[in-house]
Amino acid sequence: MRFWVFLIGLFWGCNSVFSPFSLNLSYPLNPSKINLALDPLFLNSPKVVFNAEFVPEYDRHQFTKALQRATIGLLKHLGYPLNPQGYNTHLQAKISLAFKNTPKDLKDIAKILKRGHNNSLDPAQVLQMLDARSEISLRLCAENSTKCLSHISVRIEQPILRANPLDSDPNERSGPNANYNHALNLALNKLFTKSMQALQNDLRGGQTFILNQ
Repeated sequence: MRFWVFLIGLFWGCNSVFSPFSLNLSYPLNPSKINLALDPLFLNSPKVVFNAEFVPEYDRHQFTKALQRATIGLLKHLGYPLNPQGYNTHLQAKISLAFKNTPKDLKDIAKILKRGHNNSLDPAQVLQMLDARSEISLRLCAENSTKCLSHISVRIEQPILRANPLDSDPNERSGPNANYNHALNLALNKLFTKSMQALQNDLRGGQTFILNQ
């Protein structure tokens, strides 16, 4: 009996860990060959500020760690040698989140969903929108140089769905905050991925960020 209880508990735990609503802050990149034309860098601990108190401390810590890890992977992918004696590289980010009420007209809600590539969702199921934005700056050399600064801004709109279908028993729900927690995790996942994509595209220019020219 204990064996089956253990298996059920293990399955439940794994299901929650690998749920699509969990934090999944990864941006895998294959390192490229070191480019000898690029001077070595050293990435300092990032300074990440969240404007929203409702973001759990654990999520903030995980987002900050993932941002540093992914930026290191991106610099390696671009061919930068990383060395503790290299140029001090500073990473700063501001993460802003706010709840937005949706329009009363379902057609207007559908337009918002289409804009955020959420066309498959039923507009009638949308309770609110979570507006998530990031501003990230990566400075690759001296403070008095503007050529070594990369700055990107990203915005996503994550729909917060009703906790249960409109025609179901309102008592059948997993918790009063489950829909908000799910939307927050999905928003952070999407914001992280889009921010790293934007940073990669901005740094791909190449010659602007060769430090020894």
